[in-house]
Amino acid sequence: MKIRLKILSSLQPGSREWNAVLVACSKALEISAAVQHLGNVLSTVDRTREVANKGLTDFSSDLNEATRNIGTVSIDALRWAIVTVEDYLASGTSFIVYYYGYAKDYFPPEARDALNLTEDSTKKFLRPVGSAIKQVYSAIEVLETYLGVDPNDPIVPFFLFVGTTVALGISYRVLTYGGYSWDLSPESALDLLAGRE
Repeated sequence: MKIRLKILSSLQPGSREWNAVLVACSKALEISAAVQHLGNVLSTVDRTREVANKGLTDFSSDLNEATRNIGTVSIDALRWAIVTVEDYLASGTSFIVYYYGYAKDYFPPEARDALNLTEDSTKKFLRPVGSAIKQVYSAIEVLETYLGVDPNDPIVPFFLFVGTTVALGISYRVLTYGGYSWDLSPESALDLLAGRE
């Protein structure tokens, strides 16, 4: 540092060397300002990137929360719909049974006897079926409890019903309309169709 001060003190203002030092200092100041400006730009870019990342993260978390809420709302709506349909079916069934018993009193005695005989035979047939269904339902409730599912949730029987219906429908379709699938060579299939076994 002392050497630089000695060199600078030996320069005469207005000399060529003095002017060269001034030009060099001014260029150094320009370069320093440019570097500082570039640092500010890079700092601004970094802050912008952080804000954008934070914004995207916040947007993503808000979107996930809204999606979870939509699932909860739709499941609650499905529960409400299931309970409402069950109530309507129960009240409709009681209505039909009540008016069936009321109308049966006005039938002729022969028709009433025929209906009573049909009801008795139906009761004899459905009593074991009903007890079997109760046992299966209690086994399903135990399985639901074991799996950690609330057996009183109306969605569980709904999905069991839908799943069973779909499985039975697919089984019926396969058993009824399923044929030889890749079991026969084309020649064997032609022989079967032509009646030449």
